[in-house]
Amino acid sequence: MKKAELSIKPVPSGDPFLKGTCSICPNVTFVLVGDIAENRQLMQQMFDKHLNEVHGRERQSRRESTKA
Repeated sequence: MKKAELSIKPVPSGDPFLKGTCSICPNVTFVLVGDIAENRQLMQQMFDKHLNEVHGRERQSRRESTKA
């Protein structure tokens, strides 16, 4: 199975926003406006939460189904 990763999309130079997606969940988008360096950290935290809440459950249910 493919590993979920944060994919940050390039934006035109000078645009004050950062856009990212989950590599497995294309409908999950993170968009932040403001300081790019600061927002990269915040976006990573948002993605980490998504990863644990969504993909953590998926990994757990796969482990439980292989034990049965």
